[in-house]
Amino acid sequence: MGVLTKFVRRFFYGEESTNSYLIEYRHSGYPKKYFLNRYFELKKAYRITPHAHRYVPHITIVRLIETSQEQRLINCIGEVIFRNAHFFHEPGNLVSTGKYIRFDTEVGGKVLAIEVKPPKTLENLKKEIESTLNSIQDIKCQVYKKEVWHTTIWNMKRDIYSRNDKFQQVWNTLKNHPQEMRFILDRITLMK
Repeated sequence: MGVLTKFVRRFFYGEESTNSYLIEYRHSGYPKKYFLNRYFELKKAYRITPHAHRYVPHITIVRLIETSQEQRLINCIGEVIFRNAHFFHEPGNLVSTGKYIRFDTEVGGKVLAIEVKPPKTLENLKKEIESTLNSIQDIKCQVYKKEVWHTTIWNMKRDIYSRNDKFQQVWNTLKNHPQEMRFILDRITLMK
């Protein structure tokens, strides 16, 4: 829907604008540097196309939250996170990474990523945020049946320039290289 159409609906029909949000963990410190290095190595070695925006390594925790009540959303998420924050600093609740993985997107693209093995506390936090948000009338949160915890390295969009053979070549080179690392979850970000 275009910007003009949204303006007309709000101005003449009194509709509130709906915004989309997501909740993600943005890597910091050594993990951020590590993922950026892997991305730039692949970009240089295989001449993969850059992202439309600057590459920011992250783990998406909750996807596609739609609401026109931004302050209510922030308050609700804040309550859930602060209620569970102490679990993430207990020994043994580290987020770890595994091997390279690949999967197809809903729109026909291909993703090369590093697998993330979340602790039970992070999985429980995700479920609690989703169930809490879906119980509120003005907030809609999309829940996926199959969850793939990962940090994307390369998202090859489906277009006329996509080359499946290049993606397969990169995958064949990397598929047996484990990328093991452990880190603490130190901040969660709400993105608009």
